[in-house]
Amino acid sequence: MANRSHVYVTDKLATKAKNKRGQFRGISEWGWDIPISHLLLVANKPRRVLSATWKEHEIGIVGESKGAVERLLRFIELLGAGKVKNQSDWDEAVDETQKFFAKKKSQGKWFVLEAGEIFDMSGNSLVKECDAALKAIAAMVKKVDKALAGGEKPWLTKLRKNWEKELGLYWSDILYYEP
Repeated sequence: MANRSHVYVTDKLATKAKNKRGQFRGISEWGWDIPISHLLLVANKPRRVLSATWKEHEIGIVGESKGAVERLLRFIELLGAGKVKNQSDWDEAVDETQKFFAKKKSQGKWFVLEAGEIFDMSGNSLVKECDAALKAIAAMVKKVDKALAGGEKPWLTKLRKNWEKELGLYWSDILYYEP
């Protein structure tokens, strides 16, 4: 079984005072890594929260959903403006991405990244790995925003050749783990 990164959407987060959270709806899962799409979905005001899957650890990452999907779609559009590997697969993945996020059940106030399984593979502290992921999110946003502004051409060329592994364009409301 692959260790996975999971993304969910919700309208209500638990707080320390009120430990009841809203229902999590599945968005995506990806094996053995945290793909670019997962990082971008939680990139708006990301912060560490108590995990819904590793309940005793504050290793979940939540980000406001407002603008997140739009940034992801703009980035995908930018990638598609160049020559991508396996064009027909790319076209299908882009179409599925647009359709998935147009659905009401894919929308909510927050995206939640649960990557404890990925963090655990390092053998390091889960909290330190989560903090490193927060830094990776900030770095990815900076890189993507620079690309959207016309920069990062060598990275975009490389990513167009390896998008299937790097982007994580897999969407489903049924994930292996449902908190």
